[in-house]
Amino acid sequence: MINWSNIDHRSLTGRLLRLPARALPAGTVMNIRRGPTRRMKWIAGSAIHGCWLGTYQLDKQVALQRFVQPGLTVYDIGAQAGFYTLLFSRLVGDRGRVFAFEPCPYEARFLVDHVRMNKLANVRVILAAVADQAGLVAMSTDRGMT
Repeated sequence: MINWSNIDHRSLTGRLLRLPARALPAGTVMNIRRGPTRRMKWIAGSAIHGCWLGTYQLDKQVALQRFVQPGLTVYDIGAQAGFYTLLFSRLVGDRGRVFAFEPCPYEARFLVDHVRMNKLANVRVILAAVADQAGLVAMSTDRGMT
């Protein structure tokens, strides 16, 4: 099984492999192709293409499957567009709960849409930041794009 997300996007091979994905109009709803979130719905353009391909951080997905069990409560802090929120929802099942925290309105709109599209009754989205103390802090929302 090839993990397409591990092929460097700066390499010639990586750029060529990503060309067809770039042709997808932003906002296209895709079924996630593989992995533990397979067949869940994902909005193309809401995050990197590895999310709807199901290969995004595949090693972490596999590791989380060993630790996140049905019935648990999981806190997804900094949920962004919600890839791990979807994964946690599936892993904890109907008896578990997922609390997805996301302070950035841009990311939160995708998170809310992903939860709604997938009818995730065990997920609660909280539009707030989480920190170890109360107060105001500087935050970046550039998604690594400087």
